[in-house]
Amino acid sequence: MKLSVVIVNWNSGSYLARLIDSLSPLSHDLEEVIVVDNASVDSSHEGLEVNSGLRVYSLEENLGFAGAANFGISKSASDFVLLLNPDLVAMPEAVKILYELITRNAKAAIVCGALLGEQGESQEGFQIRPFPTVISVISDAMFLDELADWIGGGDSPRALEPSTAEEPRRIDQPAAAFWMLRKEAWKSIAGFDEKFYPAWFEDVDFCRRLKLRGWEILYLPLPCAHHRGGASLQHMSYQDFVGHYYRNQLVYWSKHHPMTRPLVWLPVKLGVVMRRIFIRK
Repeated sequence: MKLSVVIVNWNSGSYLARLIDSLSPLSHDLEEVIVVDNASVDSSHEGLEVNSGLRVYSLEENLGFAGAANFGISKSASDFVLLLNPDLVAMPEAVKILYELITRNAKAAIVCGALLGEQGESQEGFQIRPFPTVISVISDAMFLDELADWIGGGDSPRALEPSTAEEPRRIDQPAAAFWMLRKEAWKSIAGFDEKFYPAWFEDVDFCRRLKLRGWEILYLPLPCAHHRGGASLQHMSYQDFVGHYYRNQLVYWSKHHPMTRPLVWLPVKLGVVMRRIFIRK
C-alpha cells in the first residue's frame, strides 16, 4: 500500500503506544508511521521504538490539530495518508478495505469506516454529521438539542454489526479521528486552516472546502477502530474547551456564511456564558 500513517498526539498517555501496537500487523504494508507530538507535557511520546518505519517529531510549541496535521502530512512520502487520533485501536483488515475503496474512487478525498466505543457501541452520531445550518447552530448553542433529548428520552447507543456488503455512501463531514486521506486532495485546498486553534471545526471547514472543489467523502459502515474519545480533553478545563469550541464555530460561520453571521452570533455568545456559569465539569 502507498499509505503513510500520521498521528497527532497531545498528552494521550498510554493510548498512543496502544494505537501503534494495533497497527503492527500492517508493518509490512505501510510506508511509514509518523507521530507529531504537539508539545505534550506527559510522557506519551517518549520511549517509542523509533525505527525506519516509525518517526516521531516533537514540536516545541503546540501548533493545534490543524497545524500538526499539516506538518505530519507534509512529511509523509505516500499518495495516501491515514490520519489518526491517538485514542484509537485500529482494525488492520478494515484499513486495507478502506485503502482499496479510496484507490478505486478517483474523486474520493476521504474515506472512513465506523468508529466503535470501547464497549462496541456505535459512535455514528458523533462521527457522521451534516454541515451546520443556522437552525442546528442555534439549537446547539441554546440547549435545544439537550431539551429535545430529555423530552424524547434520547437515543441509546446501538451496536453496529460488522458488514462489508453495504455500499459506501457520500457524506458531508466525518470527525477527523480516523480518515483515509488522498494527499492530492489535501494539497488542492492547501491543507487544514490553522486559524481553527487548538482544535474543533478545522475538520468541518476542511470537508466543506473539499466538497466545493468537487471532491467526495465516502463512509463505509464497516467497523474500523475502537475509539476512546476525548482522551486529551482531560488536560483541558471545561471552561477552556467551551471557549475554543464556540470561538471556532463562529470562525467557521464567518468564513462560509458571512451574511447570516448576525443570526448566530448572539445565541452562540449567550450559550457560552450560560455554560460557563451553570455547567461545571
